[in-house]
Amino acid sequence: MTIKDELLKTINEAIRQGRETIHSIAKGSEIDYSVLYKFVVDSRNIKIDTADKLCDFFGLELTNKRKR
Repeated sequence: MTIKDELLKTINEAIRQGRETIHSIAKGSEIDYSVLYKFVVDSRNIKIDTADKLCDFFGLELTNKRKR
């Protein structure tokens, strides 16, 4: 699963469960509403800084799947 897929899944689950709206996520993560809307609705790409803000907002972390 990609970072984009994971973020979209997390955002959509929060919206579907009624915990958040796109507007409240945008406000809480300090992301412009139109950027987040295009990401969620049109599956547009976002900058890494925006992805980082969303990860912080939802408490997501990147982990290394590969075992060395």
